[in-house]
Amino acid sequence: AGNDAVNYSLVNTNIVNNTSANITPKALTLAGITASNKVYDGNATATVSTTGVTPAVLQAGGMVVGDNITVASIGTFRNAGNTADDKNVGTAKTVALTNTLGGTDLGNYTVTDQLTTNANITPKALTIGGITASNKVYDGNATATVSTAGVTAAVLQAGGMVVGDSITVASTGTFRNAGNTADDKNVGTAKTVALTNTLGGTDLGNYTVTDQLTTNANITRLSSVTWTGGATGNWLDPANWAGGAVPDLSNVARVILPGQVDVTFSTTAVAPAQSGPVHVDGISALGNNTPGSLRMNSGSLVVGDGGLNLAGLNQTGGSLSSAGRLNVTEAFSQTSTGTINVTGDASIANQRGNLTLGNLHVGGNLTLNNSNGNIVQASATALSVQGNSSLTANRNGVTADVLLANNDNTLSGLVSVTGNNVTIQTSSTLNLGTVSTDGDLTLDSRGRLDLGTSSVTGKLVANTHNNNITQTGALEVKGLTQLDAGTGTITLNNANNHMTGTFTTVGIVGEVRGAPMTTAPFVPIIQTTEPARLPVPTTPTGAASGATTTAPITPSGATNPPAAQPDTSAAAVSAAAPTSTTSSTPVTAPVAATSNASTANAVGEASVNTSSTGVVVNTIRAPNQQALGIVAVLLPKGTSSVGLGVVISLPEEAVQTATQTGASVKATLPNGNPLPAWIKYVESEKGLVIGSVPEGGLPFQVLLTVGNQRTVVQISESQFSQ
Repeated sequence: AGNDAVNYSLVNTNIVNNTSANITPKALTLAGITASNKVYDGNATATVSTTGVTPAVLQAGGMVVGDNITVASIGTFRNAGNTADDKNVGTAKTVALTNTLGGTDLGNYTVTDQLTTNANITPKALTIGGITASNKVYDGNATATVSTAGVTAAVLQAGGMVVGDSITVASTGTFRNAGNTADDKNVGTAKTVALTNTLGGTDLGNYTVTDQLTTNANITRLSSVTWTGGATGNWLDPANWAGGAVPDLSNVARVILPGQVDVTFSTTAVAPAQSGPVHVDGISALGNNTPGSLRMNSGSLVVGDGGLNLAGLNQTGGSLSSAGRLNVTEAFSQTSTGTINVTGDASIANQRGNLTLGNLHVGGNLTLNNSNGNIVQASATALSVQGNSSLTANRNGVTADVLLANNDNTLSGLVSVTGNNVTIQTSSTLNLGTVSTDGDLTLDSRGRLDLGTSSVTGKLVANTHNNNITQTGALEVKGLTQLDAGTGTITLNNANNHMTGTFTTVGIVGEVRGAPMTTAPFVPIIQTTEPARLPVPTTPTGAASGATTTAPITPSGATNPPAAQPDTSAAAVSAAAPTSTTSSTPVTAPVAATSNASTANAVGEASVNTSSTGVVVNTIRAPNQQALGIVAVLLPKGTSSVGLGVVISLPEEAVQTATQTGASVKATLPNGNPLPAWIKYVESEKGLVIGSVPEGGLPFQVLLTVGNQRTVVQISESQFSQ
């Protein structure tokens, strides 16, 4: 056939096809098999997928279009060298494939198999649990004892660990504060314990661990701690206490201070001690041993029912309280700053100079005993005692002073005192128990005063600011007795009273026994606290004949005149006269004894005038519509027994209203009764005329009334001869 066939002559046209040939397999590269990532599960099995072995992928690998080849596969995770199965976590880990091929056309191909693929094993979540901390007794540090005994295989498996895996847990712990912001050594319940865990085990790397960060445990109060520091030292320094268990905050129940130590309590803390109010049950020595001493400079120390038993207590600041007793055996001192509050009794002894009280409040009884000095108060402080008070002061075997002269003192129970000069001032009622003084007794109360059973070697001066003065036992006073009850009543009705010195009162006198001039109840009399002195005329050395000066009154029976005589103003003027109108020689032939009284100060200041006959007229206060006038008259010694009339010319201030208005002057006893026969007011003389005074008639009082003004005239006789 063909265009040129005619040009050829074929020899044989019967050709038969009887030759042979090979069809060789086609090369086929298998691909597209993948393995899935998985979370660690403790084995090397991989999940394999052949969905990626598509016809297109096979054709790209050499498969003839239309052919049929099938692929199935399984996989196993292998180690980095693909030398062994590997269950462990890793990224792009080799997955060894085991493929099974099939299909009608598989025989036409020489297959290059896909032997591996890659996938990840990611860490499995594991929660650690079962770690516990033990409760402990306070020891001054925050270390916790931790146990991992509860971290069992079962607990770990419950937290996510694969059965058969190996994970180990070790842990330490530290007690923390409520906010878990800092270590905290202090007593508490269910306190947070921060855990520091160390994890191990061959399978640990296969897990993402949620660690157990905390647990809870209690720190209970230490029963007692003993000072082991030196002779002195800081309370808030752990190095000074056994085991470092510093008794700060509320961590220790009982504090033991051995003898011969002097511990300073303040807010200065050495870590891990903390400043802040300290609460303990008691402070003492061990057993019956001699206790140590405490110096309190600042801060707050609260002691419970166990109270305080100390050799010494010195407070310059801070707040100390005790729900029990306070017992101090050797030295005690406070200043104006700081307070001590004792719910129970307080027994305080001092052997080192003055015993100085500051702000001390005692709910029970108070006993103060100073064997080497005075008992005094720091300025601007207050002593408050709900129970009875017993105060004793000595120095070298003789009594010393007890001076509680601050305004805000409150002594609710009986106050018994043994001392030299004793001063007690209170803001309320004052009830004395048994009082013995070798010197003066000075009392000032803003409430009722009961003198108890008192023996006073010196003078007794009392002021109750318009409250009553009474007694429960006998009163013995060897010096001046000066009682000022203001508008209150004075009642001293004990038959065993014995007052040998001058006795003066201001107040409404009910009944007084044992006073030197008292033969009958006193009458209600002047209320005044204005001071004045009633001088006695004397002739100074080197003075011209007839010149006079003044000297203080000496109480009847005194051996020598005192250097300074107490005021006879509000006290002396108030000494009341008997209500009796006993007759004596009537006034006769008066002897003139005028007094130049018109020079007295009209505004109420004291003025003194002396007549030529030695009669001293002392204007203590001029009368007005609001105030009672007070005039004190001192007669020369012996005048009362002469039997001749003496004219006492009164100051113009006492009678000026009568002069100005023409009103009459009415002269009576202070209780309104008529004057006795031996004294009368003479209008023409503008004065009083006295005759022979009956025994015991002086001192004597006359009330002059002019219109609505009144003046009390106190007449006394000098103890000195002219």
